[in-house]
Amino acid sequence: MPNARSRIARLFTLLTLAMIATSIGSHACSCAPLPPADVARDQADTVFAGRVIGLRLVPQSGDDLASSFGIEDLEVTIAVHSLWKGEVGEEQLLFTTYTCCVCGFRFEIGEEYLVYATVIDGVLRTSLCTRTALLSEASEDLAILGNLHPVLMDASECDEGQEP
Repeated sequence: MPNARSRIARLFTLLTLAMIATSIGSHACSCAPLPPADVARDQADTVFAGRVIGLRLVPQSGDDLASSFGIEDLEVTIAVHSLWKGEVGEEQLLFTTYTCCVCGFRFEIGEEYLVYATVIDGVLRTSLCTRTALLSEASEDLAILGNLHPVLMDASECDEGQEP
């Protein structure tokens, strides 16, 4: 039978875990007002548009607290068709927090998005606190960002002797 000291220690541990869990839940996503598109572009590491072709849940790495609470990331594969800033591939991996109340952006397969992303711990990330949006709802941003720029130039468009 546990003595009074061990019961108090267990109770303290349970209360501490409950407080941590409550604080995570009580700090639901709260973002500062979004900056204008030109400022957001300057703050982001990359800005691009494309269609979501893959979604996969993965454990969030690099954060022991997040791992202990089972916080997951959504790994998003995007077929990129337009680029305003940074470097991306034709198919770009992007991560956002998936677990409730932690400001993750909700992507859907087949939809096109304008993405503002930042490199964090070596991976490209976005959230609700960026100007990332459905491309069909980003007309204000597109007007400020200007014409679409192809990610890769077609080889037939190159002058003779010029590398694609």
